[in-house]
Amino acid sequence: MVTGINLSKEETARLDTDEFMRKVCHGCIVGNQQRNVAKPHPGSELAITEELALIHMDVCGPIEPTSMGGNRYIATFLDDYTNYSVVRLIKVKSQVPEEIKSVIAELERQTGLQVKAIRSDRGGEYINQTLQDYLKKKGTVQQLTAPYSPEQNGKAERLNRTLVERVRSMLHSSHVSKNLWAEAVVTANCIRNCSPTTDHTKTPWELFYNVKPDVSNMRIFGSIAYVHTPKELRKKLDPNEKLCIFLGYESHAKAYRVLVDGKVKISKNVVVYETEDHMEQDIPPDVLPTATSQTLHHRRNSDGSVEE
Repeated sequence: MVTGINLSKEETARLDTDEFMRKVCHGCIVGNQQRNVAKPHPGSELAITEELALIHMDVCGPIEPTSMGGNRYIATFLDDYTNYSVVRLIKVKSQVPEEIKSVIAELERQTGLQVKAIRSDRGGEYINQTLQDYLKKKGTVQQLTAPYSPEQNGKAERLNRTLVERVRSMLHSSHVSKNLWAEAVVTANCIRNCSPTTDHTKTPWELFYNVKPDVSNMRIFGSIAYVHTPKELRKKLDPNEKLCIFLGYESHAKAYRVLVDGKVKISKNVVVYETEDHMEQDIPPDVLPTATSQTLHHRRNSDGSVEE
């Protein structure tokens, strides 16, 4: 293989001995060793066979620019078994403990089951006395990842990445202002829950609620739309309909969210046009704010934690 090295048969044979292989090369360790993935603590990697057995949690952000509603972060929640996800928009990370309580209560009411365990990183929003007292009282196990080991909560990390990538694509294709990212992320999560994942042939929605999702009302984000103006809110000669931009779906209501007159409004009386001609027509600036040059992203430190 090479020349210039003269070893005796005895020296060559010694290279294959267990004693030689056990020798530690400290220089090699310092120069070349990669991160080792720590073995999980007992019970943390048991097969999950039912919903709410384990909820992954994370915070994505800060996101720039600040959303139209003043939010800078996305609190994400993912059921390990069904892959059903919930997103909550927050202004500051100190809101996370209350959002955790709210989401857990909502999931438990919807299913009649109890959340058995939650998993998150060691951010201050997850390690605080208020949250720990709440979980202890409920009997919910709190699993925390090791420092600098975001892969131990990989499902939450992947969910964040998926949502941000979809939001970026939605904003780009629709040409709406980036401060509408919060509307986009809620819509992206809704679509995700109604789409099959690699883990199951069924959608997260069907696995969680035991019913197939009805997607007949789904529309393309950023499409041109017309919203009906109630007669109580218009003058005699005002038009019945107003041009607007479709943004998504109102939670727990049969209604759409649209951008009209520079504001987000909720209405069930919306007609959406998804054709390319309607997408490309000239739109008044008060309906479609000019997209800013700011980049949608979230900052993280080198250890994987969110930058303050």
